[in-house]
Amino acid sequence: MAYQPPPSQSVSAFEDPQNNNNQQNLQPIDNRSRCQKIKDLDTKTVISYLRYANLCNAMCIITAGIVTVATLGSGSLNLTSMFIGLYIAIFGCMLFCFECRLARMEVDVRRNFGFLYSYTGRTLFIVFIATICFGATGGSGDSNGMLGIVCGTITFINAFFNCFVIYQHPAFTREGGIIVVRIQERCTPVG
Repeated sequence: MAYQPPPSQSVSAFEDPQNNNNQQNLQPIDNRSRCQKIKDLDTKTVISYLRYANLCNAMCIITAGIVTVATLGSGSLNLTSMFIGLYIAIFGCMLFCFECRLARMEVDVRRNFGFLYSYTGRTLFIVFIATICFGATGGSGDSNGMLGIVCGTITFINAFFNCFVIYQHPAFTREGGIIVVRIQERCTPVG
């Protein structure tokens, strides 16, 4: 029997002996599915991801609404496109203000737009905005509605992301609410 050195200690003529530990320093591959990764995230992180996605989407929606109204002057005055652009901008502002969580507006928003506090209601609202975005064609007609199609597609993707996260993460109920778990702290008297 001939002696054979262990594989981890053998170095070929083409390898750098100091970089021989590269295989040992590699991070383990995470084989979890996307669903499992979402389930393992803490609730605060998930909510911040949803909020960030909704804020970015709201800015996209507002931009599409403003561009739709602004391009009306270059062509014939189309009242339908004007109202669609205004509605898109208003709904985008509504989603943006909701996600900013302005304290002085919180009571009025909760009273008038309570469906936004339900994650299911918010997802349906985002889908509704996406369908309206497809009607944003611009006034000149030369863009052929590309802005509305792009904005509507992004909004549908955001709605799907909201729905996917809400139904996969264990902190959310099937109705779309959040399960709140509070840990009571024990207070020990000092003295």
